[in-house]
Amino acid sequence: MGEGQRHAPPAHWWRLRVSASAAVREGLSNLLLDLGAQGLWEEDQAANVSLTAFFPSIANPSFLHRTVSNYLRSLAELGFDIGSSWLEVHPWKEEGKRPEANPFPPLPVGRRLTIVTPGEIYKGQPGEVIVEIEPGQAFGTGRHPTTTLALRFLERWVRGGEKVLDLGTGSGILAIAAAKLGAGRVVAVEIDPRAAEIARENSKRNRVKVEVVEGNLTQVPPGWFQLLVTNLTSAEIAPLLPDLGSRLSPPEGMAFVSGLLRSEVGWFRELAQGYQLGIREMEWEGEWAGMGMAAVGGKSASLLRP
Repeated sequence: MGEGQRHAPPAHWWRLRVSASAAVREGLSNLLLDLGAQGLWEEDQAANVSLTAFFPSIANPSFLHRTVSNYLRSLAELGFDIGSSWLEVHPWKEEGKRPEANPFPPLPVGRRLTIVTPGEIYKGQPGEVIVEIEPGQAFGTGRHPTTTLALRFLERWVRGGEKVLDLGTGSGILAIAAAKLGAGRVVAVEIDPRAAEIARENSKRNRVKVEVVEGNLTQVPPGWFQLLVTNLTSAEIAPLLPDLGSRLSPPEGMAFVSGLLRSEVGWFRELAQGYQLGIREMEWEGEWAGMGMAAVGGKSASLLRP
């Protein structure tokens, strides 16, 4: 990474404004932060909440608009009341203030991983694993707690040569990290065609081989995986639980779910155990939880982090 130019200051920012029912405030806020929002303001409007998020100029406004629109649509299809919603994305420039040289500085994760933006001059230490991700293009900048939990899981368990499956890869950050940590084969699944293409581009940028599959778990080639990682919401993960155990290599294959709120851990644990998935580890980051699961018959609980 010692070559190249430092990230240029953004000529402008993208301002995204969305209004929806206050009932979906938390989910929307987390979505915008995971997309790389550098500022987020909330304003209550009767039964609705208005959220304003700012993204650097390198973000893709079409992707931002499409992703938030699809998220609201999916909530409505699941029966959530999204209220009278509207969404807009426009260029925005803050007059009289000098923008930061790089709104996404290098981000250390765990003991060895560091996430940087392309073009950033960063000299890593011996043994450090550097992952380049362009923010604002797809889910997964490394700066949301759920992504951090999943990255730390991979750092703990990728020892070299494993087969790894990343469900809902988004930007590809987890799959790329697994490959750079030494996994032997990495398969990344993404249902959004544009995000799948971005994951391929990021894999090439990081000079790693990741098999990106456009679709869902049913499109994944047959076979077992030693590690499966997914950074999806509990509502998205729950329907996948019946099939997860069959994709884990016995007896030590493990799946890690990182999109859980602390308040969801209890019922999700019971649901997983009902599908013969035993809990091997738990890790917490603020209000978020990561859960490592293995098919019953694998090793018992080995790592619990307060």
